[in-house]
Amino acid sequence: MTKPPIRTKSIGTKLTEAEYASLESRASRQGLKLSEWVREVLLSSLNGKSESNESGESGALEIVLAEVLAFRMILINMFFKLSKEAMSDEQMRELIARADGEKLRRAVEHLSAMRDGIADRSSDASHAKR
Repeated sequence: MTKPPIRTKSIGTKLTEAEYASLESRASRQGLKLSEWVREVLLSSLNGKSESNESGESGALEIVLAEVLAFRMILINMFFKLSKEAMSDEQMRELIARADGEKLRRAVEHLSAMRDGIADRSSDASHAKR
């Protein structure tokens, strides 16, 4: 059995009483010591995972963005297709299925890019050409 690496480095910061109390409360609700909770949050953030708040806000944001992006993809592709020719019911069903299949992945990519300060809108043009 391999032992986990020993942690030898620490990080310190100053907080107000109210900030400290909020963090301590959040850690306590999750059954962790403050230092354990802070480590988990920092490392999760570093790995591209964001902790959702108690109401599930992070997950809800991904779902809403996924739906908006799917709708946007459908509209862009539908208008592109209709500008060329009529669209059959089967083509519309395929377009909706493709949008549904890609929506969560695209939402996560957009949110990650937004968090990293990167705006990539070039993917919209490529989706209209499919």
